[in-house]
Amino acid sequence: MLVKSIIKQPNVIFIYTKRNMFLTKFKQKNGDDKDEKNTKFYPRSNLTKISQNIYDIKNTYSTKIMFFKKKLENIPVLLMDANKSINKVTGYDTIQSLKSGIKSIEIDLYQDRISLERESKKLKAINLQQNTTQNLINDLLSRKSTWSPNDLKEFTETYNENQQNIQNLENQKKKVEQLEKKVKIMEQDVHNLILKRYHEEQIWSDKIRKLSTYGTLLLLVINLLSFFALHLLFEPRKRRKLVEAFEKETVAYIADIKRDQSEQMKIFEEQISSKLDALLASKEDINTKNNYSKLISYVKMVFKNIHFQLIKFIEWFPVWKY
Repeated sequence: MLVKSIIKQPNVIFIYTKRNMFLTKFKQKNGDDKDEKNTKFYPRSNLTKISQNIYDIKNTYSTKIMFFKKKLENIPVLLMDANKSINKVTGYDTIQSLKSGIKSIEIDLYQDRISLERESKKLKAINLQQNTTQNLINDLLSRKSTWSPNDLKEFTETYNENQQNIQNLENQKKKVEQLEKKVKIMEQDVHNLILKRYHEEQIWSDKIRKLSTYGTLLLLVINLLSFFALHLLFEPRKRRKLVEAFEKETVAYIADIKRDQSEQMKIFEEQISSKLDALLASKEDINTKNNYSKLISYVKMVFKNIHFQLIKFIEWFPVWKY
């Protein structure tokens, strides 16, 4: 009880030690030994034992808690391994690989579409710039007869810029065409992978459906076998044991009845014989004595016959036949 109270209230040790120190100081000052019988405090040896027990209990509980924590930490890993093994057996790992492949290709396709849109915008800007330079060149050529030195300089600059724009436009067109081809190929790959994934999922669902039907049939067969085994093997044996136990009890009960009846008949015969003997002794006439003796023998014979018939009826009328 002390250990339980200390475990529930850990400040008890500190209170007891403080109380012991106060009592020792009080005794040293007053020297009063009368209160030693009435005061009950725990010595240091008991406190050390109690603290050691508490420390051992804490260590045991901490080790158990750490063990259970490790087990709980290993549960997700075990579940992941079980899931992987089940996927390998059922063939779902191929579907998962196809899903991951489709996701990665879709990410790449999204990035390529963004880059294609950006490059097509660049192509439009270069085309617009080339059109503006070409219009400037055409405008300058239309008034070629009135050129000034500045117009000639502007023509050469715009012509060079136009040639550079034409080259940039051709390069940008090639780049856009390559990106368009790449996007088309990736879209076709995604489409093919999605079709393959749907096909694999259909195969997997058919396989799971077959396994579920076989599992239900197996459970049905097990239930039928258990039903027949219970009703053909265990129930007759149980019934036989019950009948045997009932027969034993009825036989013992009939034996007790026979014994009681025989004892009662013996007592009754003894009483009748004693009364008849007393009656014969009181009679003086010989003839009457002979008649009384005949009557006694007849009565004894009748009671013996009744006793025999009763025992025979008890043997013939067992309870288990009903």
